[in-house]
Amino acid sequence: NIVLMGQGEPLVNYENVKRALNTILANSDVGSTKITLSTVGYIPAMEKMITDKDFPSVRFALSLHSAIEESRKKIIPTHKPGFLEWLVQWGNDYHKKFGNRTHFIGFEYIMLSGVNDDEKHLQALIKFAKRFPIVRVNLIPYNTTNDAGTVEEINKLEEQMGSNYRIFTRTPHELIEHWHESLMKAGIVSTIRYS
Repeated sequence: NIVLMGQGEPLVNYENVKRALNTILANSDVGSTKITLSTVGYIPAMEKMITDKDFPSVRFALSLHSAIEESRKKIIPTHKPGFLEWLVQWGNDYHKKFGNRTHFIGFEYIMLSGVNDDEKHLQALIKFAKRFPIVRVNLIPYNTTNDAGTVEEINKLEEQMGSNYRIFTRTPHELIEHWHESLMKAGIVSTIRYS
């Protein structure tokens, strides 16, 4: 498998990414369903993908992290108002061009304790995902990068740093399991990533 992720937003470098993907597909045994392009949602390039006859039919993953506009904006500062509604239409257009049983849109959803992991966010995700022909949701436990301290210590540090500063912590595993079971019961294929 090949995943374009973590080296910067690939769709900002659209032409070179397209060239690289087509080169890999033409010169290796890696098939298009073994390659995933992951994006935070760069609209101009996503629109271009739909009409570009030379863009390869690789898998597509979007860093969703919330199906609620206000929450997604807090997690992803580049989030544009109205993006989620736009994404529904785009997703249906994408499915018409590329979609089949093995070719679906993946939603990446990092689980952040107290930020996007309550019942309201779960129900919003279920409702949102059902608006797409075929999706899969990857639930991603947050990888703790340091010992953040107790809840009281975290709250004090956040208060000292100001309103734009947030220390993220991992959602408890039992709650991630609950989300996984709820998504599957709702007919939405879901997986839990492990650190």
